[in-house]
Amino acid sequence: MVFDSDCIIPSHYFEAINNELSKSKIDCWGGPDKAKDTFTNTQKAINFSMTSFLTTGGIRGRKKSVDNFLPRSFNMGISKEVYESTGGYKITRMGEDLEFSIRIKKAGYKLLLIEDAFVYHKRRTNLVQFFKQLHFFGRARINVIRFHSDELKFIHCAPLFFFLGLILMLVSFFTLPALFTGLLFLYCIYSLSLFSSALYEEKNLPIGLLAVISGYIQLSAYGIGFLYEWSRKR
Repeated sequence: MVFDSDCIIPSHYFEAINNELSKSKIDCWGGPDKAKDTFTNTQKAINFSMTSFLTTGGIRGRKKSVDNFLPRSFNMGISKEVYESTGGYKITRMGEDLEFSIRIKKAGYKLLLIEDAFVYHKRRTNLVQFFKQLHFFGRARINVIRFHSDELKFIHCAPLFFFLGLILMLVSFFTLPALFTGLLFLYCIYSLSLFSSALYEEKNLPIGLLAVISGYIQLSAYGIGFLYEWSRKR
């Protein structure tokens, strides 16, 4: 088993794992991450951003993403056979777990999402730290592509387009008022969607407002890191 140092493991976790392992042979598995009730509003807002489909975070750890599920090291299990046959981690940082999961899948092993085997993932305690983390994640995606060039999908570029759209909106304010108005409308709709979804999920107004900020930070920081590392790769 592999966990991040900032994860809290629920008491039922290993029972959930054992229940699945007793049904069939599983080569590699993982589960979702959630926010604990005792987390701060900022941590809960960040958790919403990191797990919501509205910010691309929800593409992991949900039933709808099972076919494309790639376990991450915050909550991951690997059989001895898989580890020995694949040689384990190839890189030591910047997407090492994602690269490993991709290699396991390409080797033909069975990967499973165990929804009930979730962990409480302590998020960053302030938004500056969150920006730095997501900037690093954006760089990590490019680093993984250095090993698996076929793993670059449109969804991975979406945060970059989001950030470039923000820049274009600011620039068009002075040059193209019609374009500015159109982009502003789209971003307002998106902000309202973030707020409404977070408010519905958390039943907390401050978290709903913070989720809009954390959502923008997540996509922008990831996009900037993605662009930075891509320019270095080129």
